[in-house]
Amino acid sequence: MSKPIKTAIKELHKEVKLSTDDLEYFHRADDEYSDSQKGKAQTRWFLSRRTYLSAAISGFFLGGIIWLALSNIVPSTSKTERIFADIVDNHLSYKSLKYNTSSIWELADKFSYLGFMLSDSRSMMSINGKLTGARPCLILNIPAVQLRYQSDNNLWTTVYQTRYEKGIHGLIPDMSKQQKPLTVIKSGVQVALWQKDGLLFATAE
Repeated sequence: MSKPIKTAIKELHKEVKLSTDDLEYFHRADDEYSDSQKGKAQTRWFLSRRTYLSAAISGFFLGGIIWLALSNIVPSTSKTERIFADIVDNHLSYKSLKYNTSSIWELADKFSYLGFMLSDSRSMMSINGKLTGARPCLILNIPAVQLRYQSDNNLWTTVYQTRYEKGIHGLIPDMSKQQKPLTVIKSGVQVALWQKDGLLFATAE
C-alpha cells in the first residue's frame, strides 16, 4: 500500500538523515503540488461552468428567435375578435338578471357606480322586444352592463354598454361620425359593435 508523501518524507529523513533545510524543501514541494492540483480542479470546474452557461444563453436566444418567428407566422387574436367572443358568451349563457325593470333610467341609477351613464340605445339600433332588466358582465375583463330585451316569440336581444377606451378596445366605428357598426355572425348569434360619446355599445341577437 502506498504511503502518504509526507509520511514517506519523514521516513526518508530518518533513513538518509535529511537536513532540516532539505526536509522543508520537500514539504514546500508537496504543498505546491497540492495547490497545483486544486488549481487544476478549479480550472476544470470553471471551464465546465462556462460551457454550461454558454449553452444556456445560446438556448435562450435560440428560443427567443423561434418565438418571434412563430409570432409572425401565427397572428394573435385581435381585440375586436375577443370583444365579439365575450359578447356571444354573455348572450348565450343567459344568466339571471340582477335587476328586473323596464326603466332604462332606473337601471342607469343602479349601475352609476361603474362610472358611466347608461344610454337608451334603441334610438341607435333597431331592437325588438321589451326591456326586462339588466345584469353586470365583463368585456375584455372590463366591467360592463348587459341589458336584456325579450320578444313575444321567446327570442331575446342583449345590449352591452361600457366606457370606451381606445387603448383597451382598439379602433371601433364611431356612430357620431356616421360610421357603420362592425357586424359579425358567431355561433349563430348576430353581433353589432360601435362606440359613441365615450361609450362602447354592442347588440347580440
